[in-house]
Amino acid sequence: MPVQLSHLASGSRYLADAQLQNVFEAFEIDTSLPSEDKLNKLREVPARSLVDKIFDLKLHTFRGATDNSIIPADLVSNIHSGAFASRFKERNMRILLGEAETEEILYALTNPPPSSSKSEMLRALNNYYAQPVCEALLSLYTDQGAKADPRIANAFAQKDPEKAKQLFGLITSDVQVRAPIRVLSKALFDGGVAPERVLRYRVAYRPECTDKVYPKSYGVTHSADGVSWWFVERYGFSEEEKGSVKEWLGKTLIPLISGMESAQKVGVEEFLYFKEDGSIEVVNDHSWEWLMRVAETLR
Repeated sequence: MPVQLSHLASGSRYLADAQLQNVFEAFEIDTSLPSEDKLNKLREVPARSLVDKIFDLKLHTFRGATDNSIIPADLVSNIHSGAFASRFKERNMRILLGEAETEEILYALTNPPPSSSKSEMLRALNNYYAQPVCEALLSLYTDQGAKADPRIANAFAQKDPEKAKQLFGLITSDVQVRAPIRVLSKALFDGGVAPERVLRYRVAYRPECTDKVYPKSYGVTHSADGVSWWFVERYGFSEEEKGSVKEWLGKTLIPLISGMESAQKVGVEEFLYFKEDGSIEVVNDHSWEWLMRVAETLR
């Protein structure tokens, strides 16, 4: 994701070095040895031992780094400068990008901190982002989040460990999903890409058969919308659900992959909403201002 890579660009080498030292220490490899010797000793560790040790590490989440080999260091700056939009137009590309209704629920379940104390929150967030980014994010959500987003206000109203879990889920889902798609779509619009070539969406519709994969309490969380996107009919769509999902795909994915012109056009601060009741509508993005503030914190 663009914003994820922004954090890596600002501290990827430092984060990677610190994480590697932590791995050496976890396996009692002498850090004063030459680099080649340390790596050779690490290669001798059985794969199962590596897996079993992951959650004993301080930084247990491993990410790609902007090494200019696989991930270019100027990826994010090219998005902000308009260079990416220019190449996008030159290639006559189209994009479908968006979010699930309750992204935060799955993120809240993935390695949340045990408490909402500053030190515990920073440690958990540091598995995703460089330390200065973590501190800026936590400050923003603590000082302004409750007024900007009722979900954040609700999280702060809870007691630990639920408070920590909800707040962590909201911050990480906003930074991993919600803010990046808005940054990218705005950059494309600002770069002169035609509105019909950028379709941003949100999925709240949940066929009943989704219960076979995700508990009902998860809502339409991160990846749960895949039941609709992949048209997983074998799970047991009702006729009504089948019709709703087909209509959605006919407005979104099918035009994209078939090369057909999409009849859907949304403005930069709008998205196509697949609502809980199966209806489809272009709506205003009421989270736009807050999530752009979040994005600015990461630059």
